[in-house]
Amino acid sequence: MSDHPDVALADLSCVANDVWLDALFWIDRVEVGTKFALIDARFGRLVATHLNLRKWRLGELGVHRAPSGWDRGGTAAVTVMDDNALINRLPLATCPAPGGVIGFSAIYIWYVDLEVIAFLQCLQRVINRGIAVQFTIHSTDLRCWAVMAQRIWPLISHAVLALNDMKAVNFALLCRHVSPNVLFDCANLRAITNTHMFPIRPPPSAVHINALLNPPEEFNEKPKNNVYRWLHTPRKDGRPKIVTIRKWRKPQWASFMPSLITFFIAPSAVPVNFLVICHIACKTNFQKMERENEETDERLTLNARVPADAVIVRCRNGTDQRTVNAWEKEANQMLDNLLCFTIKDSDIGPELLAELMANE
Repeated sequence: MSDHPDVALADLSCVANDVWLDALFWIDRVEVGTKFALIDARFGRLVATHLNLRKWRLGELGVHRAPSGWDRGGTAAVTVMDDNALINRLPLATCPAPGGVIGFSAIYIWYVDLEVIAFLQCLQRVINRGIAVQFTIHSTDLRCWAVMAQRIWPLISHAVLALNDMKAVNFALLCRHVSPNVLFDCANLRAITNTHMFPIRPPPSAVHINALLNPPEEFNEKPKNNVYRWLHTPRKDGRPKIVTIRKWRKPQWASFMPSLITFFIAPSAVPVNFLVICHIACKTNFQKMERENEETDERLTLNARVPADAVIVRCRNGTDQRTVNAWEKEANQMLDNLLCFTIKDSDIGPELLAELMANE
């Protein structure tokens, strides 16, 4: 190929579009978008076609307040990260993601204003494919909770597949500020992962299985009871619910297993599929268990797994181990599209803050 730009461009123009589209799969997306697309209008169209044909996931992104001296427009910026190291800082997208974008590793929200909410709306198609949510918002940051309840949760609640790294206080705050039935309002919620608490049976007034399956009408029960109630509520599609507990605790375990058995063998028991995984101390010994309920054609099992997990499975008789393993693998995949909110009242943009104050 000639070193002269005009001659080189003529040589490139002789290559068929199909050949270029095949070649672009071997070139980094950044190079494709920032260099190749700028050659001329034809190559710009080729890049647009390539980005729509190619299926790819965004990596780790961090959304934060625009730094001092920022001259690229907007009040917020997005940081492209790799292993928590900054690679590039860009303005927020203002148009929908290309059709080829099918997901992301994680998006960390450290700042929120009207531009950030618009950015989430631009990602709505990707979010609709299913996300995991994790958040750190303190109970004293009431305006942040107002933003979550009024602006953010309506955008994402239908797409939440998993809640990650949840403490009892997180559940309590969600129920208080968003909805007392927040777990039941998320119709696609299938997993609560890395939780710090054991699901505990509701008090004696709600031990009847029919009462258990009715979500509370108001915020009047503890988060651990709410999670227990959610776990025992069957999904319409029959797919299993999954809870992973971060740390084994003997007192809670002593009451947790008997309560599961009680509801499993209850005369009015309703069939439900679930998987509970508890990370245990290596020296902990417990008795393996298997129960059957002929009326519901189910079994409830407790087994150990290397290196140190207690695995509780409730499922239909005839469900093989391969299916159970697939359930767990699917739960881990739900954490791929992680949307993590770590914000304080001081992280709210001025225009959004003015709206909140006007409504207080």
